[in-house]
Amino acid sequence: MHDKSVTRPVGRGFASVGGASAAKGRAPTLAAHRAEPKPAAPAVHRVAVAGTTLSVLEWPGESGLPALLLLHGGMGHARWFGPLARALAGRMRVLAPDRRGHGESDWREPAHYGIKRDLQDLEAIAAHFGLAHCLVAGHSQGGLIAVPLVLRGRLSCAGLVLLDVPTDPLAPHLISSGHLLRRIPQIRYPTLEAALERFQPWPTSHRIPPETLDEIGRASFKPLPEGGYTARFDWRRMRDAPAEVPHPFSGFRAQLAALPMPVLAVRAGDSTVLSATDHAAGLGELPNGRGLVVPETTHSLHAERPDVIADAIVGFASEITHHGGALMCRPDKKEAR
Repeated sequence: MHDKSVTRPVGRGFASVGGASAAKGRAPTLAAHRAEPKPAAPAVHRVAVAGTTLSVLEWPGESGLPALLLLHGGMGHARWFGPLARALAGRMRVLAPDRRGHGESDWREPAHYGIKRDLQDLEAIAAHFGLAHCLVAGHSQGGLIAVPLVLRGRLSCAGLVLLDVPTDPLAPHLISSGHLLRRIPQIRYPTLEAALERFQPWPTSHRIPPETLDEIGRASFKPLPEGGYTARFDWRRMRDAPAEVPHPFSGFRAQLAALPMPVLAVRAGDSTVLSATDHAAGLGELPNGRGLVVPETTHSLHAERPDVIADAIVGFASEITHHGGALMCRPDKKEAR
C-alpha cells in the first residue's frame, strides 16, 4: 500500500484519503501530525462491574494528552485496536475495553448479556478511569453502542468517531447476516495453529496485512481447561441471550440527529456494511458531522490502514480543540459501581 495524503473532513461534505473531492467542494489538506508507530505493550486492567470482571487495555500517554475510548465491534475484542493504538503512540492516551463475553472479559450466563448491560458497563469503566471530555470511537457494532452511550449523558464526550458503522443497522442484508452468525457453535480446536487456520474476520473480504492478521488471530482464541482452544467470544451471547425489546438499534438515524457533539463518520471505500448512500444519509442527520472515506479499505479499515485512521482521529481532535472544545485526560481513578 502506498502512502496517501489525508484530507480534512469539513462540514457535512466528504473528504477522502488520496485527495478525492468532497461532496460540497474540495476539502483542504490536513497537516498530518504523524509520528512513527512505536512498539508498546498495553497495560491490562481488570475492572469489577456488577459482578462481572471486565478487561480494559490501556496504552498510556503522557500527562495532559487527550483520552480516547475505543469500542470494538460485535464478536471482536480490544486487541483489534493494537495497530491503531500503536499508531497513536505519543499523541493520545488510549483505552479499549472488552465487552462482557468478548476478548479477555468474563463470560456470563446468556441472561446477563445485552446492549443495555454493555452501556452500563462502559459507563462504569469511564467512571473508574476518571474520563472527562474524552473522545469516543466505535467500530461497527461498537459505533452503534457509542451513539446511545454518549446520548445517555453519563459519559462526558467531546467528540465521536464512527468507523464504518452501518447507519441502517436493521437493513435486511444485515439482519440476514446476523441469522447466519447465530448458527455458529462454540468450536473447540485441538491446537492454536488449527484455530488460526480457521480464523476469518467478518466480513470475510478484507485487506488486513498478514502480520496484523496473525496478531489479531492469536488474540482471538484462548486455551480450554480440558485442552484445546476456543474463540474468546462467547457464542451463546449471539445465540441464546434474551431478545431486547424494543431492538436496541431501532431508531438509530434519529439518535444520530440528536448528537450534540462533533462527529467524524468514516467509511471504508470498499465497505460491504456501510454503502455510500447510507453514509451520506447518516451524515445528513448529524447536526455537526463530517465524513471521511478511506479508499481501498474494507470493513476492517482500522487494522488495514491504522496510520490513516490515527491521523484522522488526531486531526479531528485538534479541530475540536481549535474551535473551543475541551479534550482532557484525567489520571485519577474512581471505584466502578
